[in-house]
Amino acid sequence: MSVTKLYYTYAYLREDGTPYYIGKGTKDRAYNKNHRIKTPSKNRIKILQDGLTNDEAMIEEIRLISLYGRKDLGTGILRNMTAGGDGSPGRVATKDQREKQREKMIGRVSYKMTQEQKGAVSKRMKDNLNHVKHYTLKNSNTNEVFEVINLKKWCKENRVIYTSLVSRKHAGGKITGDMYSIL
Repeated sequence: MSVTKLYYTYAYLREDGTPYYIGKGTKDRAYNKNHRIKTPSKNRIKILQDGLTNDEAMIEEIRLISLYGRKDLGTGILRNMTAGGDGSPGRVATKDQREKQREKMIGRVSYKMTQEQKGAVSKRMKDNLNHVKHYTLKNSNTNEVFEVINLKKWCKENRVIYTSLVSRKHAGGKITGDMYSIL
């Protein structure tokens, strides 16, 4: 089995050449403008290592962030908000960061809908309920047959793996899970 080596690590550089952000990615991730951190001009984006597996890129990203340190923790020069490797799940906002965000939101004008617009939205929502996909499931242990509207939610509540039900259904015809079948 061959391992795909499509990943790379990259740095966003200040004008003086020092890095202010370290990341990992594939394809055009380093040049993508949809970052929390401002994407610099192409001549200030440096690909540090390429031809890496995802795991190798995560390890290298973590190493580089640790090496340069993070501004938010007072340990270095990078604007990264996590230790790297897994992206946002490790981010914990400080009390000061939450306060800054709150202050930024104060005074913003929120959009208010007219009664007519609210009525139109309500009607569309009711109409969409008539087009919701219904699933008929059968419990193979009890032979109970029942209707489910929100299959993902039902799977979560009943600890059934959603993708195992749906992927086999798309393979064609009746499918059977460990205990449940979509009819």
